[in-house]
This record gives sequence, C-alpha cells and structure tokens, in this order.
Amino acid sequence: MLNYYPGSENDWHSKQKNACYEKEAQKAESMALNNSALVTLELLLTGAFAPVDKYLGSQDCDRVIRDMRLGSGAIFPLPVTLEVSADLASRLACQDKLALRDPEGFLLALLTVEEVWQPDFVKEAELIWELGNPEENPLAKAYCQKQGHYRVSGPVQKVSVPVHHDFSYLRATPSAMKAFINKNSWERVISYHSTYTLHRAEYEQTRQAAKEADAHILLHPVAAIAPVGDRSHYSRIRSYQKALNLYPRDLATLSLIPLEPWGAGPREALWHALVRKNYGATHIMIDKNHGEPPFHLWEGSPFYADWKAFDLVSAHQKELGITPVKLPEMAFSLSKGKHLPVALMNKTDVSPQLTPKEVRRRLETGRSIPEWHSFPEVLEELKKAYPPRNEQGFTVFLTGLSGSGKSTLAKVLVSKFLELGTRAVTLLDGDLVRKNLSSELNFSKEHREINVKRIGFVASEITKNGGIAICAPIAPYEESRRHNRDLIGSLGGYIEVYISTPLEVCEQRDPKGMYAKARAGLVKGFTGIDDPYQAPENAELEIDFTDLTPEQGAERVMLYLAQEGYLG
Repeated sequence: MLNYYPGSENDWHSKQKNACYEKEAQKAESMALNNSALVTLELLLTGAFAPVDKYLGSQDCDRVIRDMRLGSGAIFPLPVTLEVSADLASRLACQDKLALRDPEGFLLALLTVEEVWQPDFVKEAELIWELGNPEENPLAKAYCQKQGHYRVSGPVQKVSVPVHHDFSYLRATPSAMKAFINKNSWERVISYHSTYTLHRAEYEQTRQAAKEADAHILLHPVAAIAPVGDRSHYSRIRSYQKALNLYPRDLATLSLIPLEPWGAGPREALWHALVRKNYGATHIMIDKNHGEPPFHLWEGSPFYADWKAFDLVSAHQKELGITPVKLPEMAFSLSKGKHLPVALMNKTDVSPQLTPKEVRRRLETGRSIPEWHSFPEVLEELKKAYPPRNEQGFTVFLTGLSGSGKSTLAKVLVSKFLELGTRAVTLLDGDLVRKNLSSELNFSKEHREINVKRIGFVASEITKNGGIAICAPIAPYEESRRHNRDLIGSLGGYIEVYISTPLEVCEQRDPKGMYAKARAGLVKGFTGIDDPYQAPENAELEIDFTDLTPEQGAERVMLYLAQEGYLG
C-alpha cells in the first residue's frame, strides 16, 4: 500500500491546544452528537461540503430541498443541518454559543446560533425523495421520524475533527487527498463510491471506467463511524486493502470517506459528485441505480429509473466541475471465462450474480463461492467476519403476549443448549431484566422500547463473544425488535421466534392474574387489552402453544437451528 497522506489533520492532542474554546464552551449549552451528526460535522469542518461552510438556515434549506440550489444560486442537492430536541431549542437564542461534543464529551466545535426553527420533515421528505409516500423508502421513513425536532443554523469554529480509531491512516481529508494527487502528478482522477466489498465484477468495472476516462482511480468506500465490535466493518476495509494490491502499480489509491446513505437516488449521485470534486477528483463513476438504499435496508425494486442518476449529474457536470462516467454493468461470461459488459452478452451466457446477502450466507453455511465471483485474498478477509454458523454466537429472541409460553420455552431451550455444551448460554427473561436492569422504567411505550433495546444490547455482547442469548420479553413493538435485529445480526446469528398463541388462550391461562386485572381496569396499558401488540413482520419461526407442549416447541427451534447450520 501507498503511504501518501502528509501529516495528520486529526490530531488527538488538538483538544488540549484549544483550552480557550473549552473555557468558552463551559458557559454555553452543550450537545453530544450522535453518529449521523458526527459524520456531518466532520465533512463540514474538513471542507468536503464546499461551498457550504456552516449549518444551513431555513431559507437555504428550503431552496436546496426545492431547487437543489443554495440561496446564492450555487448547486447543492441535499441539506447540511443540525437537528436538536425541542427542549434544547427552547434554550437557544440568536448569537448564543452551542458546544458540539462527541459521545465521550470531548469538544469538537463551537456553533454560533443564527437561527432556530422547526421544519416540516415529512414535507421535506416528499420533495427530496420525490415519492408519493416517502415512508416506502426506509431512509426517507427515518427522516420523517425526526418530525417534532428543531434545527439550529450558523457557523462553526473548529476545535478538533472527530477522531476515528479505525484505519486512521486511510482517512484523508479533502486537502490531504488533493496534496497527494498533486504530489504524484495525477492529472485525471476518477472516484469510485461504494458501500460494499469489491469483488471481481467491481474490479473490472473500475478498470474499464478508468480506461474510458484515462484516469487514475480513487477507491473511496464509505466508512462512517465504526460500530463497536462489528467485524464486518473491519473485514470490508481490509478486503479493500487487499483489492488495492491487485491493481497495476500506481493506478489506484484507497481512502475512506465518512458519508452516510440517503437513498435519494439522483440527488444523492449529485451529492457524491460534488463531495468527490472537493477531494480532488475530476471524474466519478456512476452506476445504473446509483443512490438507492443499501441492500441491508432494502431488497425491493429500485425507486428510481435506470441511469436517472447519471443523467442528472451529466446535466450539471460543467457547473459541478466533475465528469460522470457510466459504470458498466458487468457479469461473468460462461463461454469466454471472464467478466464482460452485460450489454455485449447473450442472456444465456450470463452467469447469475451473487448478492452481498448471498455471499454472506454462503460463508456462514460453508458453501463454496465461485472463483469467478471474487479474489481469494478478498474472501480470506470476509471469512474472518462471517465464520461458519456453528462457530458464531447467536440470539434466540422470543416475542409474544403475556402467558403465550415464551418463558417456559426459553427455560427448555436453556437446558437443550447446556446439554450440547458447545457455547455459554444466558437467559434474558423479561421479568428478570425488568428487576435487574430496568427497575427504574415504567410501562409507557417509550420505556418499553428502552427496555427491549437494553435486552438487545446485552444479547449483542453475548453474541459478539460467541455465546448464546435467549431473550423472552413481550417486546410488543416492531421498531425496537427491528433495532435489535440490525444490532445483533451484524455480530452473529439472530433468530426471532413469534409465539403466536392467541389472546383468548393466554387469558384462559393468565398465570399472574394480570389479564383479569386489566379487564377490570385495575392495570392500565396492558399489552393485548388496552395497548397493542404488533405482530412481527419477518420472524424466522412462528409457534402457537395452543396445542403444543413446551418440549415440542423447543424441538421446532432446535430443528431450525440445525437446518441453518448453527448447531454444527
């Protein structure tokens, strides 16, 4: 690999050199930024969003969202904003200072407040994503859920750029990347945006696009805030390091960029082009469905027409100062034994492509991956992130009404797993967690969600370290269950079991007498009576204990685990 970044603009000790700012910050309101806000601040502070150099105000935001332009008329497709709670917004006034800190409390920047306002996030989503129902798109749906928050605009005084402890030597700022390009006399540079591993098809795509542009390649994969313990993040970046060595000498370089996906199609492609121009790229590769939501969030049909993103960037390339190049759709030719553009092939000659999900499934279940799909060096790294399932930790998450049979099934499963003796086993029963981990919480919807997410966090730590977590809360809401699936599924196995025993059967059993109290009005907000239970949308198993014994239910779970490879 090349060592090409001159010095560091992310000095850990810079916080100590800015004691005066910290003193000023002590007098100001303070805000700890979440991961998404940290990414936005980093790109703002390093100049990646030029010409934007501050959090946008309401007029700029409105024009960006409606016309993809700033108030000055400069093209800019997506808003650069800082969202705050209603409580914090109520304490801020024009010219106040707001200290922006990382989750550990270190001061990153001081914002001088110019404006505080409450936007209509749903209306904005309709305009940004250009969909009749923005909630069809998972990222637009998340944007709409910010409804009720406020925005704060104004310039920021940099104290320290957010620190990345992972692959810091690969995280070039725009100025550092431009310095590297100038030092190496690269006249033309084509940027490759990616959120996935680079396999043979992508390698051939980038080679062909670079040849068309007569340019060097900047491999610029997205790597925002590394999830703690997420092996897949580290494995993906190491696989890029291995892939870099497969290019001809001095043709390509690798740098990470902390961008987060919007799933906004053509607008997002324009966004990527503008940002890459600020990193020194003269060209950018645009694929057929550029800017669609990532595979792990959406596996349905594309939201935008093929090549619409390319057409939008092309229409503005002179103003942007960067040239789009179509990323040819490549496939392995069965007759020629190599990857070729799909447009030049007969349908019968195209080998089926493996999706990222299918690659992971093959690694976890011990199935082979064809040599034509990837490089041995890349697969070697991926195997570290996705070992065979019988070597992984996993969580069995049981959800259902009170009295449905969850707790009894959980106890039987604990015994079954302890009999096998292959992994450490931990039971996280709803009542036990309430007593020992969430005793201060009540039974409001918000607190129930917090409780379920706490269970998910503990289960994720057990799974990450190779153990088995068996969870048995009611977990009535889909949002918190989905949160746990995303968290735990990135670290090992996640098996959701919906205990669908009907309400009338649960009431007949009523082991704690709670249904009777709820019917009598003595208990309020009881799930199934005066608080809803949202049935799981994508449970791996559904078990109704109306006519089944706990042992029979446990055998269903064990059979599923055996079939999926978790038991060896």
